Amino acid sequence: MQRQKAAELIGYSRQRAKAMGYMIWPVTLGIGLISWYLWEWYSFIIAIVAAYFIGSFYSYTESKRLQKLTGLSISEMQYLYYESAVAKRDPIAKDPTKYKSYIDALPDDE
Repeated sequence: MQRQKAAELIGYSRQRAKAMGYMIWPVTLGIGLISWYLWEWYSFIIAIVAAYFIGSFYSYTESKRLQKLTGLSISEMQYLYYESAVAKRDPIAKDPTKYKSYIDALPDDE
């Protein structure tokens, strides 16, 4: 896979994971507070710890998926991420349809 295309894929996956995390944490906090009110105080702590482990597991599986897809190590992926358009907050990265067409337009290695 071309390095530029891999960098953009890594950046998009990282951006998607952050967005998912921002949505999951308030839900987890809400569930924890409701369970604290309905049951015991330690159910809040269990909900927070469970959300942390679920997030860590998702991050691990996503990084392994990207390693298989791009053939790069974690340190190489991190280096390429900081070169990508997503890390530079390019306006094209904010629109998913334009971003997908941009990724598809990048040439593949022969």
